[in-house]
Amino acid sequence: STGTFVGIKPYRLYADVPDTKEAEIESFAPEWMWEICHEYNGIMMLHIMLADGITDPRNVSALRRLCRRYPRCKLVLAHVARSFNYRHAREGLHHLIDLDNVVVDTSAVTQAGAFRAALEILGPRRVLWGSDYMVSELRGSCITQGDGFTWIHPEITGDKLTIFGQYTTVGIESLLCLREACEDTGMTPGDLQDIFRENALRLLKPAPAAPSGPQLWEEAKTKISCGTGLLSKRAHLFDPQSWPSYFSRAKGAFIWDLDDKRYTDFTGGVGAILLGHADDEVNAAVKRRVNLGSYATLASPDEVKLADVLLDLHPWAGKVRYARGGGEALGLAVRIARAATGKSGLGVPRELAGTAVPFRYNDIASFKAAMQKLDGKLAAVVMEPMRSELPRDGFMQQVIDACHAAGAVYVMDEVSSGWRYGFPGAAPMLGIEPDIAVYAKAMSNGYPAGAIIGKNTVMDAANSSFISSSYWTDGVGTAASLACIAKMQREGVQQHVWQLGERLQSGLREVAARHPDLQLKIGGMPCAPSLVFANPAAKQHMIRHMLQRGFLMSSQLYVTWPHTEAMMSDMLAALDESLAIVSKTPLEAAQGPQQGFARLV
Repeated sequence: STGTFVGIKPYRLYADVPDTKEAEIESFAPEWMWEICHEYNGIMMLHIMLADGITDPRNVSALRRLCRRYPRCKLVLAHVARSFNYRHAREGLHHLIDLDNVVVDTSAVTQAGAFRAALEILGPRRVLWGSDYMVSELRGSCITQGDGFTWIHPEITGDKLTIFGQYTTVGIESLLCLREACEDTGMTPGDLQDIFRENALRLLKPAPAAPSGPQLWEEAKTKISCGTGLLSKRAHLFDPQSWPSYFSRAKGAFIWDLDDKRYTDFTGGVGAILLGHADDEVNAAVKRRVNLGSYATLASPDEVKLADVLLDLHPWAGKVRYARGGGEALGLAVRIARAATGKSGLGVPRELAGTAVPFRYNDIASFKAAMQKLDGKLAAVVMEPMRSELPRDGFMQQVIDACHAAGAVYVMDEVSSGWRYGFPGAAPMLGIEPDIAVYAKAMSNGYPAGAIIGKNTVMDAANSSFISSSYWTDGVGTAASLACIAKMQREGVQQHVWQLGERLQSGLREVAARHPDLQLKIGGMPCAPSLVFANPAAKQHMIRHMLQRGFLMSSQLYVTWPHTEAMMSDMLAALDESLAIVSKTPLEAAQGPQQGFARLV
């Protein structure tokens, strides 16, 4: 009540057990301590025990249960959650990612590997420098051995240990290891300020708010054309008032905004993320490529490896080209088609009226009418296999046959459908064979990459054209794509997210049925369901209430590999609550379409 209470530091010596090194958390940090810290927004400094530290299931279970039950108790896990053995940090800190009230300190840890794991898994805003005075003044170091650790110090005589040079203090050794870890992980001066000062101050007293996402978005629009380069990321398509717009970090199924609020993400990086954010295997492949050099006058051998993988997956194709993204890759496909046919006309679904001759999806009469308008000038038809509906009555094959009869190229846009609607794309599932298939987005799981895969006759016809760019030969995209495709193939990712999506889509329909006033229609494919309101104004209200409940979502959802049944159940429950509020909210009639653009469907 005086305002001077800061927190509690329990210690294992108070545990009523025969060997306090084997003390479980609640034997020396009973629940009443957590209750007090929760009630007063206090800090608990906790030294967990047990031989396996943060990898011990007993510690993990207790921490997850108590931190969720008492979220206003701010927990500091000393010694990087007792990771004197750096392997414990690498293996165990993942259990803390979604516990937003937990940080770790660096005190007396002399293993750079433990610090690297903390910085990479938890991020620099959840790591605090700690001195551990007086231990920091002693000379020595703690080293990892197998699944344990050993303290070495000058009192160990020379006949027991081979020693070169002099011991430094534990504090200096810990700082040296922390510096190395920060260098290895690319920490910025701002990150270092957080680690050594700001994180501790935020624990003791919330700092004045930095510019939030919506504020920074308003600033961005004055400096960057349209605020950002991708239309699908612009705040006006979501909720201009509350959309966070910027992320500080992303991992697995979670995204943290600039205010460190964590969201369960169902936007999937606008379709670019399938394996989850910052997938460890893909990141490892990219780090290897960056460390070895990502660009040179000589080409990366990964280009040839990726070509082999893509051609094996597309036995009808003979050549590949690379790009940096989907829009760029589709532009290249059009250039290749025009070079191969000597014609310039394009047939596209009706949403691209004004850029080419449009037609309606699943309407063969509309397609034939578009062909007639081109009067023999058709170079290519560019279209997605499906998005909101499946093709009917052999529509796709009829389009392909008509293309070939006109001497044109059929280009399958698998930028969004690829790796989600089938493996490698939707074309095999539909039993069709394009002349060119274009991939990007999920192929590289968040790293810039695109691929144009085509038949020899089409691809070779463009060799005399000037189709060339420096960063189409960058090594990062090919390295990421190889790792991503290998994991998707090995784990059966596409089948898994499709099955998860079927259950999600079914749940969405049940929720929509409970709010008939909103006239909410659920469409799309199972792994990428869509929500369409009769009044588009309902969309931003839904988004706003879902953000308040910890979910980042819009009217287009994406299921990703790390999503779980529990996450989907929680999201559906939050959506049910949100729609109940939206259905009682007076809505103005929305002006214009729900989306900022229309898709190729």
